[in-house]
Order: sequence, then structure tokens, then C-alpha cells
Amino acid sequence: MKKQLILVFALVLYGALQAQQTGSFIDFNVGGGYHNLSYSLQNGTQKGRVGYTLNAGYSFFFTPKWGLHTGLGFQSFNSLSTLNYLSTTPDIDTEGVGYDFSANYKNWQEKQQALMIDIPLAVMFKQPISPKLGLLASVGGKISFPVNGSYKSNGGELVTSGYYIKWNVPLSDMPQHGFSTMTNHFSGNTTFKTAFMGIADLGGLYKLSEKLDLYVGAYLNYGLNNILNPGSQLIYQPKANSGVYNGMLASTQTNSVTPIAVGVKVGVYLHLGEQSPIVESESLIEPKQPVAPTEPAPPVEPVTPVPPVESAPVVEPAAPVQPVPTIEPVPAVVAVPPVEPAPAVEPVAPVQPVPTIEPVPAVVVVPPVEPAPAVEPVAPVQPVTPIEPVPVVVAIPPVSAVEPTPPVPAIQPVETPQPVVTTPPAKEAVVAEQAPTVVEAPVQKPVETPVQPKQAEPVQVIAKPEPVHTGDPFEDAKRIAESMNIMFGFNSAQVIESKNSMIGQLSDILKANSSIHVRLVGHTCNIGTHKINKALGMKRAINVKRKFTKHGVTYSQLKTESMAYDQPLVPNTSPKNRARNRRVQIVVIWKD
Repeated sequence: MKKQLILVFALVLYGALQAQQTGSFIDFNVGGGYHNLSYSLQNGTQKGRVGYTLNAGYSFFFTPKWGLHTGLGFQSFNSLSTLNYLSTTPDIDTEGVGYDFSANYKNWQEKQQALMIDIPLAVMFKQPISPKLGLLASVGGKISFPVNGSYKSNGGELVTSGYYIKWNVPLSDMPQHGFSTMTNHFSGNTTFKTAFMGIADLGGLYKLSEKLDLYVGAYLNYGLNNILNPGSQLIYQPKANSGVYNGMLASTQTNSVTPIAVGVKVGVYLHLGEQSPIVESESLIEPKQPVAPTEPAPPVEPVTPVPPVESAPVVEPAAPVQPVPTIEPVPAVVAVPPVEPAPAVEPVAPVQPVPTIEPVPAVVVVPPVEPAPAVEPVAPVQPVTPIEPVPVVVAIPPVSAVEPTPPVPAIQPVETPQPVVTTPPAKEAVVAEQAPTVVEAPVQKPVETPVQPKQAEPVQVIAKPEPVHTGDPFEDAKRIAESMNIMFGFNSAQVIESKNSMIGQLSDILKANSSIHVRLVGHTCNIGTHKINKALGMKRAINVKRKFTKHGVTYSQLKTESMAYDQPLVPNTSPKNRARNRRVQIVVIWKD
């Protein structure tokens, strides 16, 4: 027995040392129910009684659903038998005279009990039903070592008498010779053998926290062997003017005992390691700021930076025509040559397109000065296709005496090119390859006051703005959450786009304000079944949750859920849209 107990504790200790691995659990539970030492009496009845069980175990899941379980348990088995029986056996008294000894059992009751230490080994299966509920089942066997067996009479009458055949004399009510009516409570010990039992458990898990689950379930233990050491004694045996009570299990009334237990148990499962098929990335990838033009355009080959054009001085009598602004990623620059009295302005050679780097202000054309006399018709300027409304007007102020315009200052190279408006490719108007042609006509009066050009709106890059801090933690948390863009690859829960700094900012607010909570909602595209996408969305939300906990945010402030493809950000009609729908949404809520 000592060796067996040492082996049990060694297994439990080994399990505890290995419990830091992924998918490891330690559980504790108590239970009770119908625990019976099942046997049959030749001249009576038997029934089971209530028993209990105490267990501590270790489980290791080698896949998300399948695992092994072992541990150490303690349980009791109880039974109650009732006997109505008259037995007669020959015997010899102390003087050597033979007689017949009779024992009449009238509703004679006896309780039996066995206490056992269990070592189970079972295969376990778990299946999640919802984010907080799961199914847990196990089947296997266990070895039960008896540590105590006992019996005790509980009621009824036992009447003993003797009959001497030699003299034809019955004797009763003679306690000095062992013939009397007894209601004594006899008790004693019974020996049992080691039991081998088949076991099965079925129950549910309810998530209390990230590391603790509540378990409620049913259990069945069924003995596979006879644990009784059969006896051949009388239940009550005469001896030296008295008698000895041996108990029913030591008599010929039964020769087989099988333990059976059915009941309900309640316990907790402590997560000592968390199983997840998703490998957590060490750091979140900083998202790239997407630059999305309003209309799709082919990639532009890198070219030499375009120098900015100095604004031309006011000419007397004619004002220079300023370049037309553009928001297209392919800029073009128009320079104005010296103006002769009413000739057309020569077009400037087109400048090669350059990639958009940073938005810079463009020059807005000079509006006409009132009053002005009629001028000669000016060659029409081709229409410009702006993204944002920008007035494109070219007008020639009136002049009376035209003098040559000084040349445009030399163009100096700069590091940042300036985007300007280009005309669409319809007709042979000005686009990225050709600058617009402007024709000037003779006028009568000079312009006395130059008009200052306006600053054009910068080119907008499609990206979520940085949050503005208002001093209200809840509003700041909402703004930060709305500015975060957490994206995922196809069929993957590994984060590929995020903002580490913003997770840190939001984590600082959450740590300083326990009433502010967030919901991490996982979304997917519509490729695959709803069940698979539901699980994938939850894995994505859990992965993002780990990022916050690494910054010190408590588990109670972070809730995860999955919407699968039920709430897409954009319709799942193209690969680009489906990529935008693979995301985790952060919702900030207030809880008092």
C-alpha cells in the first residue's frame, strides 16, 4: 500500500511540474450520489445508500479537444441489508452434549461501508459551445484500493434457542447459556480486495475568468471485479455460553460484492497553461498609411524631383498666368514666358510625372480685376478634373501699353515635389504629358494692385487621424480606439497591421480608469463556413487581447467576441474588400 501511495503522489507531482505547458489543467471537485456495495442475499434484501467522493486531478490536452486525465481520489460505498431468516445448525455445548442451535433473524438490519483511494486514468474530450460555456466528457478506468471496511447492525431482533434431541427439550430465554433475544448493535471490520472500475464523466464548464472554470457534471463508476473475500461462517455463531457476530458479508448468505457509484459532482478547473493553435507574434506590425487616389492609377515610375515654380511678378499691363493646381499623383508645372503685346503664351515642355510624397500647397490662379474692358477672345483652356472643388479660371487683366515681362527666375531643385492639377486625357488637352496653352489678347488698362494667390488644400492620404486628447479619459479612449486599424491575413489570426503606440496609449488609459472597458470584436471575410469563421474571429480577438494584457491591462476590462462575417465593414465583393473585413474592432464602453 505504501508503494502504491508513493506512486500516486509521484504522478501528481510530475503533473504539477509539467502543468506550465500549453493545455494543462489542475482540477478539484466533490460529489455525491448513489454509492452501493452491490450484492445478493440468499434470505434477505439489499440496497445501496448515499456516498461521497473527493478528487484532485491533472489534465493535459495534446490537441485543442483531446487530452488525458489522472489524479487522486477518495470515495465511500455504503449498503443496507435486511434479513428475515431462521437458521438451525448442530453444535456441542460445553459439557460435550450435542444439540441444535437456532438463530431467528426478524427484520434484522445491517449497514456495510467501504472507503477507497482511487487512481483514475481517462481520455478527455472538450467542445466549446459559446465563449463562456463548454462541454467536457471523459471515459476510462481506475484502480481503487480499500483502506477500510466495516459493518454495524442497525435494527430488528435476533432470537437464539437450543434443542436437545437426547431429551427432546427446547431451551430459550437462558442468557447464561447463550439463548436469548438480542437487539444489540454489533459492529466489526470487513476486508475487501482491490477494485478495478470503469468510469465515465459528462458535464459542462462555465468560464469564471481567464484562468478558472466552474465544472458541474455527472459521473458513473462501475466495478469490474468481485471485491469480497468469501466466508463460510454463520452470521451469529454460538461460542462458550455466548456467541460471536460475524456479519452478513462473512457468512454464506452472499459470495460476491461489486461497487457501483452514480452521482453529481461540482468543482473547478485551473488553467496552468493555455492551449492555442495560434502562435502569438512578438510585436504588432505598424500599419502602413494607405495612399488611395480617388481613381485607380497605374504605378508611377520614379523621376527627377520637380522644382517649384516661383510666382511671376505682376506685369504691366498683363498679369502672369499661374499654374493650375492638381491633386492627381502625377504633377505638371506650367511656366509663363515673357509676354509680348497680345501674342499667345508658348507652352512649356511637359515635366515627367513624379510620385506623390507629401501634400504641398499649390498656387491658385489670379481672379479677374473689375472693372475691365472687353478683350480679345482667349484660346479656351481644357477643363480640369479636380478631386476637390478648386476654381480653375484664367483671366487676362486689361492693358494699355504692353511691356515685356521679366523672365521667370531660375528654378531651384527642392526635395519635395509639388502636386498640381492636370487635365484629363480626353481630347488633346493638357495631362501629365502636356501643359495647358494660354493665349493673351491686347488690353487697354494696366492692373495697379496684384492679387495674392490662395493656398490650395493638401492632398489627403486615406488613413485614420491621430486622436486628439480632450482631457476626458473616456472620450480619449474612444478616439484612440476609432483610430486603430488592426488587420489580419487570409485564414490567419496573426496580427499584420496595428499601432503599437496606440495600444500603449489606450492601455495607459484603461489601467488608470478601471470603469473603462473595451470589447474586442473579431471579424472575418465570407470565405469558408460560418462555424469556422466564428472560431477564427474569436482567435483574432484573443490575440489582440494578449497585446493589451502585455501592457498591464486587467482581464476584467477586456471582453472578446466574434461576429464571423455577419457584420462586414464593406461588402465582400472583391479581394480588396474582403481584406478590409479581416479585422478586430475595438469598442470602448463605460461600466460603473
